Amino acid sequence: MEGWIKLYRKLRNSVIWNLKEPFDKRSAWIDLLLSVNHADNFVFFSNEKILVKAGSFITSLRGLSEKWKWSITKVDNFLNTLNKEHMILVKKDTKKTVISVENWGFYQGGEFEEKTPKEQEKENEKDTEKTPKETNKNDNNDNNSIYNYVCSDEDKKIAKLRADKIREKMNKFKGDI
Repeated sequence: MEGWIKLYRKLRNSVIWNLKEPFDKRSAWIDLLLSVNHADNFVFFSNEKILVKAGSFITSLRGLSEKWKWSITKVDNFLNTLNKEHMILVKKDTKKTVISVENWGFYQGGEFEEKTPKEQEKENEKDTEKTPKETNKNDNNDNNSIYNYVCSDEDKKIAKLRADKIREKMNKFKGDI
């Protein structure tokens, strides 16, 4: 079986998702996929502004334990298993756990190359070192858009190609009317 599907985050609002029963491992994996950021985003955590990259999110073992109705040990063992299988990267400190889905871009459209675990780890390290440039919020030009604030040059090129394809299809559609 090949290909991919999109899952709408509102899936979490369904009656089935919110049953009082503990999660199984498949549901926990899907929950992780639904929890990660779809785009780079800043969050405030312990009075600190942190850039959380697309495909990552900040949580805690206790938070996941309560959500999935598992013991903290079971959550930790599950995350360690996913980490060993190169499905996620887990970075823990005393305050938080940062979970990053490996090859997140690949899952999101299949247009990106799948990366080896070493390549993914290097990329994640580079991403956490980067700090977005500050923008002048009074200017409303292309150079100071929120898109430029959080996206890499490669992401911008991909977005431009997608936009060009959409424009091309729209123009073709208009011609058919």
